[in-house]
Amino acid sequence: MSCSNSEILSIPQKVLRWLYRESNELSLSLSEWAQLLSATLLFSNKSFLQEFYNVLVQKLEEANDDATIYNTLSYLAFSNPQAGAKLKIRGIEYTLEKIPLTSGWISAPYYAYGLKDNSAAPNQSILIFQGTTYPTDNGFLAGLLGDTVPYGAIGTSLYYRGQERIQQWIDNEYIKTGQRVMCTGQSLGGAMSLHCMINQSEKVDFVAFNPPTLTTRESLIMSEKNTGNQGTGGIRRVYSHVNDPVFSLGNNVLPLNSTIHNYGNTAENPIYAHARAPEKNSEVVNSNSLSHSQNILWQCVRPFLFMTVVLLHILALPLRLLIGLLLTCWNSCTQASEMVIQRQPR
Repeated sequence: MSCSNSEILSIPQKVLRWLYRESNELSLSLSEWAQLLSATLLFSNKSFLQEFYNVLVQKLEEANDDATIYNTLSYLAFSNPQAGAKLKIRGIEYTLEKIPLTSGWISAPYYAYGLKDNSAAPNQSILIFQGTTYPTDNGFLAGLLGDTVPYGAIGTSLYYRGQERIQQWIDNEYIKTGQRVMCTGQSLGGAMSLHCMINQSEKVDFVAFNPPTLTTRESLIMSEKNTGNQGTGGIRRVYSHVNDPVFSLGNNVLPLNSTIHNYGNTAENPIYAHARAPEKNSEVVNSNSLSHSQNILWQCVRPFLFMTVVLLHILALPLRLLIGLLLTCWNSCTQASEMVIQRQPR
């Protein structure tokens, strides 16, 4: 996604250049900041999301290395991609499928995104999980709930809400392609990829970006589900910035024989370190060398965050019901009007 100095860049292009470390500063004007904050915090902007999606698709088509490809797919989950969309990865065309993991009754549904190669000899299928998203996006409250439920690792409750659909999709694609399903995501999305591995280790690969680690509860699940494949085979890769605060929110537990690609330096802002793409140079270590530890501060804060998120759900529910009622009335009136028009003599 190269640009000449004279080219006028859109807001999504500037954001992506910053995310991929092609620009050191996110240089937006005051009006551009207003547009960006409005689209992410106040009112969903379909044209903005579509442009963000378009520049990501272009980046994906140009990418050749695994880190850039899966990191781009992780970002793509934040652009509200539509079912049936076609994406090219290394020249192979994939069809996108939206997989609802929550019902959408209490909060807007949280989606995972499946990529299928529909050729006669299909390549490895890919399952993308969205990280904790922005307030105007689908799944915002569901993601916060998955972050803060005070048991298990981050993403535990969200994984179990969609477990049946996740495992069925992985089973179907594993049978169809004869290959492990690649799971990927950033932050919470990375944690969801780890949950897939520990629950279906023989059918899952993963590349996770700045995920929180798992807890000793998940290490017990790994032990119970050990079928001889837990510790061997497949791709088990975690990219983690050395200054990322999210990695330590678990107990330093990762699936056996995962490789951790540590990159960056401690001078970078922790929030930027968590959000931006990994650097090319990294130090690779084996997760088996991690010493398990508890983040006491996070364990103390987490219940209070959870109660805050539950309160947000309660406050948002009447508004969601009202909007649903209005939409139902509008659709009924529209259908009635169409029926009247059709019955009129010509």
